[in-house]
Amino acid sequence: MNLNYYVERDVCVISVLDEYTEQDTKELLNYVKPFKENTALRGIILDFGELNFITSTGLGAIMQIYKELEVHHIELAVCVGHTKLKQLIGHMGLNKIIRICESKEEALADMGF
Repeated sequence: MNLNYYVERDVCVISVLDEYTEQDTKELLNYVKPFKENTALRGIILDFGELNFITSTGLGAIMQIYKELEVHHIELAVCVGHTKLKQLIGHMGLNKIIRICESKEEALADMGF
């Protein structure tokens, strides 16, 4: 998995740049770890805009990240571009708990930036 990040307006945007597989869960959790304790951040956006599928383990990782960020009062948004991935997230009910957006710009606006 190829990950990239940048910080914009107190929000860290983490982009997943290629397909997400079962083995990538630990890497994603470790990648997000240092940002969870950054008191200067108000939010994290996971940008899955290029993905068209994610495993159930990956969805579990998103939920775990959400719960850990909530403890630190950091908002989470997830960007998804493909309809199939949006439908999967909807079927799992994550869209009722986590902010799901179509773009980074929409996520920033929803977070109040």
